[in-house]
Order: sequence, then structure tokens, then C-alpha cells
Amino acid sequence: MEINSKACSYIDNMSITLMELLKVEKNISVQNIQKPPIGSLGQRNFLDLSDRIDPEAIIVESLTSHSGETVAKYFQHGESKVGYDEEAFKPFKKFIKNIYKNKEISSWVSAGCIEELAFKWIIQVYQNQMVAKLNLSSYLTTNINERVLTQKYHFPILNLDISSTFNLGAVSISYFSKEDFKSALPKVLYNKNSGIVSE
Repeated sequence: MEINSKACSYIDNMSITLMELLKVEKNISVQNIQKPPIGSLGQRNFLDLSDRIDPEAIIVESLTSHSGETVAKYFQHGESKVGYDEEAFKPFKKFIKNIYKNKEISSWVSAGCIEELAFKWIIQVYQNQMVAKLNLSSYLTTNINERVLTQKYHFPILNLDISSTFNLGAVSISYFSKEDFKSALPKVLYNKNSGIVSE
């Protein structure tokens, strides 16, 4: 997948603006607001899994509206959380929608995937002291190309007379005999009973 130069320019220019919109907030310490349990709750044993948390993992926190739409997004960075509050998230969301309008991108991935990749890029840039190894357009192109896999499925269709290959959208329909399946596709498994080829 390739993104045209006009779209790349828009993405890269807006990415700078989005980095400037990041908000840094101090985390609220749970110890300061936690009250000692009262009654039977004080007798309950809790399973502490804090020792199993990967210290290298990046914790992403999203705030959603009552309709389930994300309205704010942060990631943990040391003792702070960094990201977009409800006001700053609006330009980020609009940016994602504008990228998704580009048919070169929307034909390959969902808007959610673009949002996830863009936010990962923002995290990486912030953690590298605002120095990007790749600009956002290149980062999106590289990661989308790595994620999108072309898959081929071959299976027989009974009672269909095919004289020559034809296409229906992205589907190519052509004649294969059982021998063609066996000889042309040595890397896949061939089920003798059903004739279905799968990987």
C-alpha cells in the first residue's frame, strides 16, 4: 500500500500539531484515596497480581461516552499520564476520520486500526523525547503493509460449469481438477474427502 504525496504531507504536518496538543497529568495515587475496608470486606482476601505486571508494557487508558465512543485517550509515562483530554481528543479523532477518507487507506484497514497505529506512533515519539524515527505517514504505511495479508482460498463449487476464468469483485473463479489442486499447491493441505484446500 502506498499513500499519495498530498495525503502524506497532510498526515505529517498534522502529526506535529497533534504532538503539541498532548496533555500531561499527574496520576492520582490510589493509596491517598483508599479507605480501609469495613466489616466483612476487611476480612476478604484479595489476589495481588501486581508482581506480574510487565514494567515495559505501555498502559493505555481510554475514556468512553455513554454510547461507547472514545472521547479521551492517555498512556502511562512514569508517574504521569500523557494524552488527549476530551477537548484535545476532538482534533485527534477528526484527524483519524480525515485519514480514513483516503481510499488508499480505508480499502486496507479500519478507522480503529488507524487510530491505534497513530496513537502508538505518538507514544513512541513522546518516549523518544519528541524525536520521531519515522514520520507518521511512513509509520502508517509500514505497519499497515505488515498487518495486511493477502490470503488465497481454493475450494470446489459443485454443479458449476466453468469454461474460462472470470472475476466477481476480488474473487477469481476458474476451473481446477483434483489433480490441479494436488500439483499446483504443494504447500497446502488437501482433504481427499471434501476436496477443500486449506493452510
